[in-house]
Amino acid sequence: MKPFLIGLLAGLCLLSAGCGKEATPPPPAAFYSLHDTMGKEIVLTKKPEKIVLLSPAFLNIMHAAGGDFVAYGSSPSLDAPDYAKGKVNLGYSYQINMEKLIGEKPDLVIGLKGLHNPLASSLEANHIPLVLLSISTKDEVAQAIEIMGDVSGHTEEGAKASKEFQKEIDALSQKVPDKGMTCAVIFGAAHERRNDCDRDRKNSPFPKCLCQRRRLRDAHDALQHGRPYEEGPGYPLLDHHGHTRAGEKSL
Repeated sequence: MKPFLIGLLAGLCLLSAGCGKEATPPPPAAFYSLHDTMGKEIVLTKKPEKIVLLSPAFLNIMHAAGGDFVAYGSSPSLDAPDYAKGKVNLGYSYQINMEKLIGEKPDLVIGLKGLHNPLASSLEANHIPLVLLSISTKDEVAQAIEIMGDVSGHTEEGAKASKEFQKEIDALSQKVPDKGMTCAVIFGAAHERRNDCDRDRKNSPFPKCLCQRRRLRDAHDALQHGRPYEEGPGYPLLDHHGHTRAGEKSL
C-alpha cells in the first residue's frame, strides 16, 4: 500500500473514536438543580432517598408537598405530628447534634437560612448537600413547598399545595379590614416571645406583610415613639416557628 494511503487510513482511524475504542458516554442528566435562598447553586445528580429537615417549621411543608424525611430538628415546644414519629430526632433546631446528623448519611439536608449557615462547612466536608431556605414571607413559603415537592419527587403535588397555600393566605387577607384597625404581630419560638417590630417590608414575616398590605396600623408604633397604647390591637397575629399545635398553645 502506498505511504500516503496508509497515512490517510491512520488519520481516519483516529477520527473515528480512537480506532475501535468506545467513546466516553456523556454524564447523566442531573435529577434537580436549584439556587437556594443564599443564591448558592445545588445540583442533585439523583433523587434524594434520605432527606433531613433541620427546622421543625419544615415538617408541615414537606408533608404538604407529599414528601418524606428520615430525621429532623425539633424544639422544646414541638408536639411531633404522627408523620414524624419513628423518625430520628437530631435535637433542638438551634443545637443540632452533628454527629448524629452525619451518622444518618443523608443525601440532602434542608436548613433554615441564618440559623443553619454555620453547619455548611461540616456538611460540605462530608459531601452532604445543604439547601438553605427562608420561610419568612408568603412567597418564600410558597417557594419552599415547591422545592420540597421537587426534591422528594412529588413535583405536581408540591405545586398544587403551593397554590392552595397562596389561595388560603389571599382569602385570609381579604377578610381583614384594609384600614381603621390596628394589628400586633407577636413572634413566638420555643425559646423566645417578642413583639415583631420589623419595619423592613421585604424581609418581614408574612403576618406583618398582611397588616401592611391591608393598611392596618401597627400597634407597636406607639410604643416605639414613647406613647402608650390608646386601645388594644384589633388583630393580634402570631408568627410561630414550629408545628401548628405548638403555635396554638402559644397563642
